[in-house]
Amino acid sequence: MAPKLKIAIVAGELSGDALGSSLMKELYKINQNIDFEGIAGPSMQALGAKSLANLEDLSVMGLFEVLKSLPKILAIKRKLIKHFKKVKPDLYIGIDAPDFNLRMSKALKKFNIKTVQYVSPSIWAWRENRVHFIKKNIDLVLNILPFESKFYHKHQVKSVFVGHPCALNNKENYSSRNNTLLLLPGSRIKEINNILETILKAAKKILTVIKLDLHIVAANQKIKNIIQEKLNEYSIKASISQSDAHIHLKQARLAILASGTIALEAMVFKCPMLVVYKINHLTYAIVKRMIKIKLYSLPNIIADQEIVPELIQNKCTASNIAFHALGILIKDYNEINKEFNTMTQKLITNSNIGAKACLELIDA
Repeated sequence: MAPKLKIAIVAGELSGDALGSSLMKELYKINQNIDFEGIAGPSMQALGAKSLANLEDLSVMGLFEVLKSLPKILAIKRKLIKHFKKVKPDLYIGIDAPDFNLRMSKALKKFNIKTVQYVSPSIWAWRENRVHFIKKNIDLVLNILPFESKFYHKHQVKSVFVGHPCALNNKENYSSRNNTLLLLPGSRIKEINNILETILKAAKKILTVIKLDLHIVAANQKIKNIIQEKLNEYSIKASISQSDAHIHLKQARLAILASGTIALEAMVFKCPMLVVYKINHLTYAIVKRMIKIKLYSLPNIIADQEIVPELIQNKCTASNIAFHALGILIKDYNEINKEFNTMTQKLITNSNIGAKACLELIDA
């Protein structure tokens, strides 16, 4: 019997956990003789991945926000490097979280460990010079957006377009919508602190005009508790569930969600949406000067036009959100469905292409 493959795999947040679990399933289909360990959320752990640290400790965004968590993040990094240096995995797969995973890959390359970055950092949007770092330290990039491989090929970096798992083999129409206003305020505590109050105030305004059932999805129990406290504070009635966003995106009449890969998933499930985001004002002032794109949400970036309203930073107010949400609620759903379906087709490729590329890299 062939020795077990050892794959180190690190997800930086719940969306990465979902991507990681999909990749693990495809890898198991080709080779069941694999041990996974690294940083895993509930979905990856359910498939057998051993988690050496808490995924939530990496779920930090923003320049100043990261600085506060830096000692803990660096401690995790040192722990993982020490462990992987000892066990020598056949492959390291970093899922999203580029600031952490690219540095991990650089450290592990010194021990001749092959490296994969699953989900490209947005180097086409800002800090394009990072492509030289990636070329030196990453053996393979797995891209979820269709235009990214062209960028990497131009810079002679090996990359494969793997699409988004939610889009693969997804032929349902999802035209049967219930009467739910769905709120998805994000998976990071800082995101919750920045936008939860605003979207709750917006929801209150919307519900005075149109009678809807309010439902909120929390990423974990800690966030669920924060949401419940705010609902009590604002005397808002809503149901809350945990880590089941996909179920509700398939059914809700409208989703108000924090910008991120969840917007792609909403698009795939044909859920009308409004994308919002707000970060530390100093962080935004710095990033705004460096960013090269005018559109922020992934559906809009893929379409190269605003097909989804996005209210970022100063535009992210309760009144603005309510106004745009009411506009979407009176829009013809068939028009939204058709537009989202066209964009979803761009995210589809062979379901096993990423897994095959990873195993071929090990054998190379």
